[in-house]
Amino acid sequence: MLVELCDDNYATFDGLVNGIDGIFKASTTYGEKTIIWIMFQNFKIRTLIREKYNHYCDNNIESKWTPIEPIIKDIKVGKSQSFIITKIQFPIQLTTSRTIYRYQGLSLNELVFDPTNVQKHGLTYITLSRIQTKEKLILLAPFQHEFFYVDLRVHVEMNRLKTIATWIPLIFQFKNLHNSHVIIQPLNTTFLRKHFEDINHDHNLQMSHILCFIKTKIHHASTNV
Repeated sequence: MLVELCDDNYATFDGLVNGIDGIFKASTTYGEKTIIWIMFQNFKIRTLIREKYNHYCDNNIESKWTPIEPIIKDIKVGKSQSFIITKIQFPIQLTTSRTIYRYQGLSLNELVFDPTNVQKHGLTYITLSRIQTKEKLILLAPFQHEFFYVDLRVHVEMNRLKTIATWIPLIFQFKNLHNSHVIIQPLNTTFLRKHFEDINHDHNLQMSHILCFIKTKIHHASTNV
């Protein structure tokens, strides 16, 4: 069962950030405590939490699985907010099926896509750019020209770039680059300042040489960005 974390602040210090994918493996109960076990793609991170629960590992629990505890939150309700409801919930949700917006920035090994319901510009491109090989792409309907929508503002901006815009080439020099390739990660982040902690602790992003922020606006007075 494919799942993803859906809590922004679960354990960013250990690489457990919002949206990270994994496979649900087991649920165990120790006394009054229930723990679920998730196997994430990169088991080399999330080591701090696994070390904390290492004594729970046995023949049924593999050392590569990461334990996830439920989150307890008190919610005030009522007109005067005088009543308190305690919510106990594991910070995961099913991720087998997602909207196109939820797939932005991800790299997928396999993808099943229905292009007939795409009604906004750019969404078809976003979907197709997530899959790594066309052999693993399954289309539920043949592609047609009308499936591709381009906003008029895109045409205006492309015309500006081709005519009056000034291009300033940038040369990147990477020191201590042992590999023969450069890792570039696109990241769709409208509110960059709200996601600094997620970015700083996301293992995949930290392994990249260049981060390309899309739809991100930075004020000219911003510092330490």
